[in-house]
Amino acid sequence: MTRSAVQNPSPPDECASRTALAALIAAEIDAPCGDRAVRAAAAVRARLGESVLAILYYGACFRGRADIDGLLDLYVLVDDYHQAYRRLTPALANALLPPNVFYLQLSAPVAPLRLKYAVISARDFVRHVSPRCFQASLWARFAQPCAAVYLRDTAARVAVVDALTTAVLTFLTRAQAIVPAPADALLLWRTGLAASYATELRPEDPALAAARIVDAAPERYRHFTTAAALPPPDRRTRRRARLTWPLRRVHGKLLNLLRLVKAVFTFEGGVDYVLWKIERHSGVRVEATDAMRRHPLLHIWATAWRLYRMGAFR
Repeated sequence: MTRSAVQNPSPPDECASRTALAALIAAEIDAPCGDRAVRAAAAVRARLGESVLAILYYGACFRGRADIDGLLDLYVLVDDYHQAYRRLTPALANALLPPNVFYLQLSAPVAPLRLKYAVISARDFVRHVSPRCFQASLWARFAQPCAAVYLRDTAARVAVVDALTTAVLTFLTRAQAIVPAPADALLLWRTGLAASYATELRPEDPALAAARIVDAAPERYRHFTTAAALPPPDRRTRRRARLTWPLRRVHGKLLNLLRLVKAVFTFEGGVDYVLWKIERHSGVRVEATDAMRRHPLLHIWATAWRLYRMGAFR
C-alpha cells in the first residue's frame, strides 16, 4: 500500500481539503488505545505474521472507552491474503468477499478479552473507501473515529492517513447529495450515517444509531466538515443520489447476508457468536442447536428468516 496507490492528482482546492483533513486524521489515529487493545492487536499479529501492515481500532468500545465488558473491533490491513493465511480457502474467501471476520477470546486478569477482527488487503481497503466503491459500509465506517493500534512503519502511517482522508471525503460527498442545502454539519453526518446504516442488516434503528454516534462527539464532526470544505452538489448529483441510495440499500443488505453466512464458517464457534451478537443488539434470543452447528449452511436461512420476523434486524 503506497501513497501513489491511494491518491490521484487533485485540483488545488481539493488538495487543500485533503491536507486539512489529513492533519485532523493524523492526530486522531494517535489517540491512546489502552492495554487491552494493544494486547488484542499483538494476538492478531501473532496469527497473521509479517503480512500485517496496520491495525485500526474502531467501534463502540473505542468511542466509549469501555473495553472491559464489550467486544473490541479491529480492522487489520495486510499486504497479501495468501501471505496472511498460508492457506487457499480463507485467502480465496477474503479475496472474493472482503473482509474475512474472526472472533478471538483471550484470558485477562479483570475480564476475558473478546475481540472481533476483520482482515482486508491494503489494496481492497483503498478501493472500498474510494468514490469508486458503490457500497457504503467501509467509507461510512472509517469516516468515523478510529485509532491506529499498530502501524508497521512510516510508509504505512502515511498510507493509512491518506485512505482515511479519502473515506471522509467520499462519505461527505455522498451524504451532501441527500441533505437539503444549506445543511448543518451535524444533520449532514446524522443523515449520512443513518442512510449508510440502512444499507446493512442492523438490529437498531439507523437514525438512532447515527444520532448516538454524532452526538457523542459533535465538535469532531463539525471540524471535519469545515476542513473538507466541499462545494454543494448540483441538481444532477442530487437526482442521481435519489436513485443510487435505494439501490445501495438492497445491494448492501445482500452483501451483509452473504458475509453473515461466511462468518458462520470463518468464526470459531461462529453460529453461537452470530446469535449472541444479534441478541446483544436486539434482545431477540434464538438458541443454537447441534444441528445448526454441524450444518450451518442448511439451517442459517430458516434461522435468519425467523430472526427477521422477530425483529432482530431491519
